[in-house]
Amino acid sequence: MKIALLVVALSLTVCCSLSANILVMLPLPTFSHFNGYAPIFKELARKGHNVTVVSPYPLKTPMANYTDIVIPDLYDTIMAGFNNLGNKDIRKITGVIFKLFGFHLMCPAFLDPILALPELQRFINEDKSHFDLIMTETIFCSQAFHALGHKYNAHVIALQPVGMTLPMAEYTGNPLPITYTLHYGIQADSNSLWDQPLSTLYYLADYLGWHLYFKAGMEKYIRDYFKYPGSENVPPLDDLLSNTSFVLLDNHIALSFPAPYLPNVALIGGMSIKEAAPLPQDLEKFMKESKDGVVFFSWGSHYKSTNM
Repeated sequence: MKIALLVVALSLTVCCSLSANILVMLPLPTFSHFNGYAPIFKELARKGHNVTVVSPYPLKTPMANYTDIVIPDLYDTIMAGFNNLGNKDIRKITGVIFKLFGFHLMCPAFLDPILALPELQRFINEDKSHFDLIMTETIFCSQAFHALGHKYNAHVIALQPVGMTLPMAEYTGNPLPITYTLHYGIQADSNSLWDQPLSTLYYLADYLGWHLYFKAGMEKYIRDYFKYPGSENVPPLDDLLSNTSFVLLDNHIALSFPAPYLPNVALIGGMSIKEAAPLPQDLEKFMKESKDGVVFFSWGSHYKSTNM
């Protein structure tokens, strides 16, 4: 009897110590989107999982169980592509049109050069690794990468750097009552009477624009660039996105509006915040000696001082 109990105990120990092979597919040069989730990738590696990250942002200090597959940072190439996207300067597409369709309008400038990279093509079409889980973005020109869930027969976790979108709520079975939740294109601190009908318009345009036009373009990227063995049987994009197992929203209830989410959605906003480090001496000296004080502002990681 004692031997039998020992065997059972050892079996449970082995079972609980199994690790997963996880693929993080974030090849676009969108650092703010990557950085919000980076602590999760590192923590998974610390917990003993094998994490492979395909991105332009390798670790500065290598760590165990964390493998970088570095994709060239095509930021400058993509910015140049904005100058002539469909014979229009995308920087001049402003206001409601950009808020409604901005993400989708930028996709050719991002995806055409990135998906054509030999490094990425080799990995997508020739890699023979086994992955149990795929983590990839689902909103910013990245829906095509959900085909990797089919290639590896793996679960997919969707990374959403903004709030829940109406199409993603549909794919994951989540309620998204547009009668009182505001579209991410509406300012979070806005509180006018016009906000709710405008938000409803944004939601509907986002939903119809995706299903009637932009989804077909994303499916074409899958057909043109995802040529792995078995790709001829890849399901429609609707089915790939409906196969999403979990959604991580880089958002926080303190910065957004209340919304009902099912257990397959988690808000993880703020994970990238670290304890404040000392300022560089030259910057600290400049700030302390400024007679009129200092005003700090940031346009995020997508707009550099060289673009001013």
